[in-house]
Amino acid sequence: SQPTCTHVELLNNFNDLDSLKSEIEQVSCTAPVVLTQNPTAYTFPCGSPLNVQVFPNVQDGSTVKVTVTEGTVTIYGSTNTQASSVFNEFQRLAAINRSMSFYIKGKNAISLSFVSNLPTSCKSNFQVKVTQGANLTPDSQALCIENSIVKNCSTTTLFHSPFLIMAPVPGFNSPCSSLIGHVQIFPYRPINDRFIYCDDKGNAFVVHCPLDFVYIASYQTCVPGSLYVATTTTTTTPVVTQSTARTTRPTPPTTTAAPVTISPSPSPGTVQNPCTPENIINNHMFFPYPGNNQAYIECYNLPYVASVKLCPEHHYWSQKYLTCLYSDVVILNPTPTTESYHTNAANPCNSLPNVYFYAIPNEPTKYIHCDDFGDAFEKTCPDNKVWNEDVLQCVPRGLVIYDTAKPPVVG
Repeated sequence: SQPTCTHVELLNNFNDLDSLKSEIEQVSCTAPVVLTQNPTAYTFPCGSPLNVQVFPNVQDGSTVKVTVTEGTVTIYGSTNTQASSVFNEFQRLAAINRSMSFYIKGKNAISLSFVSNLPTSCKSNFQVKVTQGANLTPDSQALCIENSIVKNCSTTTLFHSPFLIMAPVPGFNSPCSSLIGHVQIFPYRPINDRFIYCDDKGNAFVVHCPLDFVYIASYQTCVPGSLYVATTTTTTTPVVTQSTARTTRPTPPTTTAAPVTISPSPSPGTVQNPCTPENIINNHMFFPYPGNNQAYIECYNLPYVASVKLCPEHHYWSQKYLTCLYSDVVILNPTPTTESYHTNAANPCNSLPNVYFYAIPNEPTKYIHCDDFGDAFEKTCPDNKVWNEDVLQCVPRGLVIYDTAKPPVVG
């Protein structure tokens, strides 16, 4: 493997094996430690150099979080060589009040080198935790390495974090306008179950804490605690109980749920927005639109972000199957990509239990075939046969079918 200048040795004779053995021992002792996804964090002693490699999760990527309880740890990183203070593509600092997170996505591993022997470095231990996905938290600085490209984490990346993120309501007084180029976090007043996230472009987002968590400005993160809604403009800090979280679900404020505006409008008016945090957490993402069976509401990962969509013509929304189904009988044309619809026959599917075939009035050579979802398709009997409703199949013209059941025995 590369680089061959250090990985390939040409020996003159067998006597050179002893010197090669010593050299391999030295190289192996400085080889990076491979860190894998683990529910508990790795703990390393301060004061000793450490080199690690992290291979990201193939589908979701991985997050590496570095936490110190005292002093600082300097982190050097590289995507194409073993990182060090000399060879690196980026350098970051994890401090006691500000951990450092790296979100890695792509096929290539990342190399990290930790330096903790400086006068300001930690003296005991520091921790490194590897988790699946973009587990970026507000109490941590963040850097994203996607497909070997190092960049500041965008708001789009944060949308995949455990937090629920939504756009501010109209008239919101954003604190972000004067902070272009910096990521900042502010408490959201008057309620403490969320906070304001400002990205490096000055955009503001309202971030909801996980269930039964509240935001504490001094920690710059969400911790277990009790919901608090200020009724005045005082700056009273809510009391937080970190030992035991509440067991009851907080009721989302009704003022946050904006009505869904219909565009294009299937019918006049608005409906109550169903894309609540509770529905999103429970993966309830599709809802019928009241008053119009051709329309439905689709939710996204952001609370109260709803889109009203229309099923294609001749379709209706099925809440049972969460998809658009045919409302009319489909006529399959010779060209597979085209279809038309029957004007003289209504869709009879699901009118009778476990019946999948129906006659078409005044068209003896044709019948309706229903699928498991209730879609109706017009079929034509082959060889000029006719449809027989008694035996539910096509039969030759003029064929008379008698009841073959034996008469009951009397007496």
